[in-house]
Amino acid sequence: MDSGNNFSREVGMHAKRSRQSAVFAAFVIIGSALSSQAALPFNQSTWKDIAIPGNDWYFGITAIDLRHDGYKDIICNKNLYINPRGTGANSMTGTWQKIALNPNVNIDCSLAFDMDGDGEPEIFGEALPNVYMLKEHTKGSWTQWDSYIVQSAPAGGHGNGQGWVIGDFDPTKGGASVKLPEILIACENNAFYYFTIATNPASQWTRFTVSSNAPNNQGVDAADLDGDGFVDCAANYADGNNIAWYKNPGNVTGTWTPHAVGRTVQPLDRMIFCDLNNDGKLDIAYSESEANGCQVGWMENPGDPTKPNWVKHVITTQDGTYSLRAADFDLDGNLDLVTGETTNKHVRFWRNGGKGNFTQVAAYSLDAHHSCICADLDGDGDSDVIVDGWFDQTLHVLRNDGIPANCPKSVATKLQVLPEAGMGIGIRVGLAAPLSFNISLSNPAQSFQLLNSQGMLIDQTTGTMMNAMLRAKAAGSYIITVRQGSSLFTRNILLTGCNK
Repeated sequence: MDSGNNFSREVGMHAKRSRQSAVFAAFVIIGSALSSQAALPFNQSTWKDIAIPGNDWYFGITAIDLRHDGYKDIICNKNLYINPRGTGANSMTGTWQKIALNPNVNIDCSLAFDMDGDGEPEIFGEALPNVYMLKEHTKGSWTQWDSYIVQSAPAGGHGNGQGWVIGDFDPTKGGASVKLPEILIACENNAFYYFTIATNPASQWTRFTVSSNAPNNQGVDAADLDGDGFVDCAANYADGNNIAWYKNPGNVTGTWTPHAVGRTVQPLDRMIFCDLNNDGKLDIAYSESEANGCQVGWMENPGDPTKPNWVKHVITTQDGTYSLRAADFDLDGNLDLVTGETTNKHVRFWRNGGKGNFTQVAAYSLDAHHSCICADLDGDGDSDVIVDGWFDQTLHVLRNDGIPANCPKSVATKLQVLPEAGMGIGIRVGLAAPLSFNISLSNPAQSFQLLNSQGMLIDQTTGTMMNAMLRAKAAGSYIITVRQGSSLFTRNILLTGCNK
C-alpha cells in the first residue's frame, strides 16, 4: 500500500454526507451475437461533425448528464462543456458553454461519477504529482467547483497519465458498508496504481500499486477476465511491446500477476477488453503508436486467458494510433471500433461483421491524440463520438445520425451512470431489435425482468448469465431490473420501436 504524502483542501466548503450502499463491478462491452438483425446506417454520411474550439493540450475526457435531462455534457481536460441540446438536425449544434473547473490549476479531468451519494457527480483529475477530486460548490449548480488534493502519483514524461478506468478492484473494501469503485491510472514512470475513495471523498484517499514493470504504460482497461469474481486489468508489461492482463489477487496485499498474451510490432498504446467475435469471451483490442506502420488489431481469448500467445488478428496498419474505442454504432449486436491518428490526422470507423472481421466504413480528417470516447450525448439511443485534438486544440463531436431524427429520445433517468459508453451500474442496455432490449453485463446475474411503467411483469429471464434479451409488445416506457446476488439494479427507458 502507498500512503502518499500530499493531502490538502484548496477551496470551498464540503459537508460530509451519508452515502447509499452500492455494489460496483467493471463495466465492459460484450457483443450480443444478434448479427441477423437489420442495422442502422453506418457509413461516411452517418456522422455530423460539430466543432468546439478553444480546448487545451491535455488527455482527460468523459461525458456525464449533469442536468439529468437526457443530454450528456462533456468534461475535457480542465474544462466543462454544457450540451446546448436541440432537436433533429440542430441537435447539439448550438454553442457549448465552456466553464473552467479550476481557474487556478490546470487539472486534467478524466472521470466523473457520484462519490458521496448525493445524486450529483464528483470529478477525478490529475495535475501530477497531485491527484484531485472536484465537487460542485453548490449542489445542482455546475458553474463553480471546489478542488481537493486527495492523493499523489509520480508525474511521467507527458506530466499526467494517459490511461484511467473505474473498477471494483477491492471488492472487500476492508469491511466498509459503503462500496464505491476504485480508480486506476497509468503513469509513464513504469507503474500504474489504483485509488480507494475515502468515506468523505474530499479526505485523503489510499493508493495501491498494481505494477512497477510497465514502461511507457498508457492504455489500461478493467474487467473480470478469468471469471473468478475479481476485476482484472489490461496494461503494458515489461518492455513496452507486451499486450498483457494482470490477475487481481482478490485482496489489497497480494501480488497482481501479469499474463502476457502477445507482442506488438511498434510500441503498445491502447488496450480494450471487448468480445469482438461474439463467443462470450472477452478479447483484447489494441493499437500501436510512436512510429510509422502501426497496427490496430485484437487478440482472441483462447478460453483459458492465462495461456500465452493468443491468436492475433490485424485489422489495419496505419499511422500511430493514439485513440481506440469500441461501441455498437449501428446497433446490429456487434461491437465496432473507432480509431484516431494524430500525425496523419484521421478518425476512422470500422464495422464488425460479427466474427471480428472489420471493414472501414468512414474516415474523417481530424486530429485524435489519446482522447476519443463514445457516449450517447443526445439521448437518442446510439453512440456518438467525442474527439479531442492535440495539435488543433479543438473538440469534435461526431453526432451519430443513424437513428432517424423524428424518433422520440429516451427518457432521462436518475440512475447513476459511469463514464465512457453511458453504462450504468452493472448493466448496459441497448436497443437490439424493434420492441426489444439487449442487456450485457461484465459479471453474471441471476434474473432479468422487463416491467411496464406500472410495475407489471412483461418478460423475464432467470438463471446465471451475462446476456439477456427482453421483448416488449408495444412501444412505451419500461423498467428493466437486473439482480446480481443481493443487489438489484434498475433502469427506466423509453422504447420507441424506431431504431431501424
